[in-house]
Amino acid sequence: MHDPICRSAASHLADRAHALGLMPQVLPASARVNDHLAEDLAHQSVRQLRSQGLEVAGAHILVLGLSSKPNCADLDGSEAAVLVRTLQSHGAQVDVYDPFVTPAAAWNRLGIHCLVDLPSPTGAASGTSAKDGGLGGGYCAVIVAVPHLRVRALGRSGVAALGGPGTLVHDPFGLVPPRPVASALSA
Repeated sequence: MHDPICRSAASHLADRAHALGLMPQVLPASARVNDHLAEDLAHQSVRQLRSQGLEVAGAHILVLGLSSKPNCADLDGSEAAVLVRTLQSHGAQVDVYDPFVTPAAAWNRLGIHCLVDLPSPTGAASGTSAKDGGLGGGYCAVIVAVPHLRVRALGRSGVAALGGPGTLVHDPFGLVPPRPVASALSA
């Protein structure tokens, strides 16, 4: 997800380069890639769910993070909002949790419902699994959209526990450590 401050800096650099008669190709290309990261992440998650035999329409998905930057409440330029809307356009039921964003701010600024508290890890306890679309409290997918410290502190097992067995954990930042190979093979 891009940072609007970095994007404006890249735009400034491109303008300066043009003023000096240079034709930078990297800056506009990187901006084009950045502009579609959230949609690409959503589509990749949808493809992974479908490859697991899950119906995306009606699937319960938890998105961790809504702000535009880690560890703050700034919603300006939130790419996570694009991610949420793209998942919803596929019919998914998306819950959003961000420890820095109030539900009122999320609704008033973005029209997105934001949970007050991090959901409890009910998926395994209630016997739900990703195969039933996360019905009954678990999530079939958990997507790390903003790498807040609180999300990092959960670790892979804490994030995966928010869903049931077989929950897809999508972490484009690589902040939630992957399962060790031995445990992944035995799962």
